[in-house]
This record gives sequence, C-alpha cells and structure tokens, in this order.
Amino acid sequence: MWLLMAVFLSVSAVAVEAKPRSQAFCLAAVFKGLVMANPSDAVWSPKSATKDQRAFLDRYNGAARQDLLLLPDTLVSALVTTDKDLLNSWFAEHGFPDMNIRIPGKGIAIGTVFDLLVDWQVPGKKKEIYFEREGGGYDHYQGVEMEKEVNAFSGFEVQNYNYPMFRLETRQGWQVYLVETDDQNIPDSHLPARARSLLAMPRQLAHYEKVSFPAVVMSASVDISWLKGLEVAGFGIDEAVKKIRLRLDDKGARAESAVAFVSRSASSAGYTIRRPFYVIFYKDGLNFPPFVALAAPDVWVKSVQ
Repeated sequence: MWLLMAVFLSVSAVAVEAKPRSQAFCLAAVFKGLVMANPSDAVWSPKSATKDQRAFLDRYNGAARQDLLLLPDTLVSALVTTDKDLLNSWFAEHGFPDMNIRIPGKGIAIGTVFDLLVDWQVPGKKKEIYFEREGGGYDHYQGVEMEKEVNAFSGFEVQNYNYPMFRLETRQGWQVYLVETDDQNIPDSHLPARARSLLAMPRQLAHYEKVSFPAVVMSASVDISWLKGLEVAGFGIDEAVKKIRLRLDDKGARAESAVAFVSRSASSAGYTIRRPFYVIFYKDGLNFPPFVALAAPDVWVKSVQ
C-alpha cells in the first residue's frame, strides 16, 4: 500500500526515547511527474543518472511506475504547462498555495498532486495520551482510541520485529497500517521500500482489545533536489520541489503531496512528427472513420523563403 504511517502507538502509556525526525515520501506523485515527462513509453534509463538517482530508479522504476495504472486520475492528477501563474494557481486549487514555482522564459513544468482522503469504518474516540519523559515528568498528546468490539481494526504480531502492527479499515477500501519503529532518520526516499518490507514480514493475528495512537498533523517540504540533472527522453529536470501534508485523527486520515519538475527548455517535452503520418477523423460510435489520409512529405506545406 502507498499509505503506511510509522507513528508512536500506545497500547499502554510507556516511556518513549528520543524521537526520530518526522518524514514522508509520496512515491506516486514523483512517478506521475516522471511518467508525464516521458509519455511515449515511460521507460526510464538510469545510465546517465547520478548515484542517488540510479539507486532510486533501480529500486522503484518498474513496480512504482506500474502502480500508477492502478490509481485513478482523481487520486494522482497532473498538469504540464509553460505558464507559472497557471501552475501555481493549479497547486493552490489543490491545497498547496505556497509552491511558488518559477518557470524560465523557454521552460516547461510538470506539476502533480496526490490526495487520498479516507474515513475509518467506525470513528475512534478522542483521548489524551501521556508519555513519560526521560528525566521525569510527562508529555501529553491528543490521541485516538479504538476498541476491538466497536472499531474495524486488527492487531498483529510481526515475526522478528519488536513491535505489533495495526491495520485500520476505511470506508473507501484502503487499509492504513500503523507500526512503531526504531528507525532513526532514514533517507526520505527509502520510506516506501521500508514500508513495503514491513508489510511483507510474516505476521499473525494478535489479541488487542484497544489501540491508541497520537493524532498527527504534518506539513513539510521534502528534499528531492537529488533528482535535478536527471534527463530522460530529452526532458531535463532543472528544479525539483516536493511538499507533503498528513492528517491522522479520530475520524480518518488524509495524505497529500505536491511535486513540481521544471525544465529550462520547453522544446524538450515536445514531439515533432518527422515521418509520414495518418490524419484520422472519427466520432465515438462509428464503425469506421469516415475520412482518413496518409500525409507524406509530398503534401507537406513548405515554408516561403
């Protein structure tokens, strides 16, 4: 699943050690932009890529690109434009008014937005959660409590892993997994692979009457500058910007991401027909196109010198 959230869970109030830095990475939004930059066949070759780019493509290129086929356009939308005002307005309409993308005079930009909103099958209860501080005292957080007899969740014991895993069911058919972690500040782009490995671990149902977890409101910029310089099918990424938002509360969850790739050359994303080509007139419902032409160079209009 695209949506796996690693957060601090509290089945009972326990001491929490140093917190890792909150991170997020939306693979779908990034790959939507990469595919839009190369619509002919969406095959990305890492031959000319940097070490980080090559590692990213080697890890995700095939499977993540194929996953896009399973996601509707309403979930991962895109815009290709040379107009910065149009692009920034489009981002604002999708809830990201602070992208502030600039496009050079002959440049072109690709914008993508991922927006997944889910509701728990049964809302949880709001609950204050207390964690013991190192050195004494307590921190308390707004939290959510779910009960086995009321809410649609399942608990699992994970083989060779220190913490249980919880699966929350939603009305939209998505599943949201919550699992604690000791990972400390792993690279953002490694998060999808890490989540995939967690979901692949053998697990068995465990009996938990309740599960409580902190509510989350997260808004951040994600550094994807390491994608700059990647060139595919003539499109060169000269600027790469990514922002994410996450909300997790008693009613449901929402995961959002906005990505912009900017190329200095607008011509790089264009295509020029250079061989004889068909011109086909068609209307839905007809068995055959009523007019078809094959236009070869003998009928192409020459420029007047």
